[in-house]
Amino acid sequence: MTYISSINQGRTTLETLLDNARNPPPSEKMAASFTMALNPPLLLAETTIIELDDGGPGHAALHIDDDGTGEPFLYDPAGSYVPKSGIRGGDLMSGEDANLQNYANFWKNKGDSVNFHKLDTNPMQENAIIERAEQIGNASPPLCATSVSGALGGVCGVESSIWPSTLGENVDAAKCK
Repeated sequence: MTYISSINQGRTTLETLLDNARNPPPSEKMAASFTMALNPPLLLAETTIIELDDGGPGHAALHIDDDGTGEPFLYDPAGSYVPKSGIRGGDLMSGEDANLQNYANFWKNKGDSVNFHKLDTNPMQENAIIERAEQIGNASPPLCATSVSGALGGVCGVESSIWPSTLGENVDAAKCK
């Protein structure tokens, strides 16, 4: 079926049909890629809240798999994690120093249980989390969960907590959109 738009007015139906034969409609693949270019999908990344059970009050930290530059980001407020580089320059780390598996192994080797609580966050939420973590900065030892809660800033409806285990439960109950 051929449609004649206002652009085609003044042209004969035969001329329009001949143009359509010379310029076939786009394939489904081409149409899909054009649609994707106009409406890119919301890329969900991942924010991980790390809860450590050390037999005491525990510890909380957060990890983002992409800080916006393609590098991982780790916020370990009042933590004692020493990355493979051997240099801990504060509670904020990125790049190889923010490797989630290395972080978990560090604590497991000390005999602690490591629990991961995942949030499917989008890049805008992650940038806001990183900015808040940078504003909070280094924390005093009993304030790890409070600092992580502050960095999250209620993203996905996560309720704040002063206890790492409760923060983990709150993350598990969160709903990201």
